[in-house]
Order: sequence, then structure tokens, then C-alpha cells
Amino acid sequence: DVTYVGNVVQALYLSAIKDIPNKSIFNITNGDSRNITELLEYIFDTLKLKPKKVFINFYLIRTVSILLETYSKVLLKLFNINKEPILTEYGVGVLFYGQTLNIDNAKEILGYEPIYTIEEGVQRYVKWKNKTL
Repeated sequence: DVTYVGNVVQALYLSAIKDIPNKSIFNITNGDSRNITELLEYIFDTLKLKPKKVFINFYLIRTVSILLETYSKVLLKLFNINKEPILTEYGVGVLFYGQTLNIDNAKEILGYEPIYTIEEGVQRYVKWKNKTL
């Protein structure tokens, strides 16, 4: 589940102007679950990029991520080097498993509704990126 930054700003604005019960917790997303592969393909197509696809065995890449996290912890413990590994078990999970967050609480208490679709968010990003090049 992804969120365009404009929707996050909308949720922050609503939380600033509403009377919110103490200890309220909100998930903020676009409310539009997408397959990560399809989303990335859309983004790359929009950016006119042709990435090389590589299919990796889940168990292999998960094992590598665990080893990298362990190595990072050893560096911290032995040499006080706090360096996040390039790949984490959580990151692998995000890519291999779907996750949809429930935004009902934000809708009910904040009156939150996403104002930008995923496609609009990508288009706005591409427009911005092209201006900065």
C-alpha cells in the first residue's frame, strides 16, 4: 500500500485542525492496494525507463538479508560502526508480500479521503523530476 506525499500532507492538515481523541493512531495510504511489480512497471513506463528484470528466489534473498543484518550488528557491537545493511529482512518482505493498511480510523475521525490517485502522484513526480534535470 503506497501513499502519495500530497495525501500525507492532507492527513497532517486534517489532524492539525480536528479535535482528535488522545492516543489516536492513523494509517494513511492512498486506499488503493497495488501489486508492487505492476506499480513499479507503471512508474518505469511513465519515466520512460527500461529496467532489467531479475527474478530471485525468495529463500535465497531472505537468507542474504539475514546475513547482512547480522554483519551490521557485529560491526556495531565490535567497532561501534552503525551502518544499516543495503538489504534487510523487512525490505525483502515488503517486496515479496502484500500489505494493506486499514485507513477507516483516519476516514472516520479525521474525515480523511485521498485527494490524489497513485497515477496522479506518479505524474506529478515525473513532472517535477523533468523540471529538475
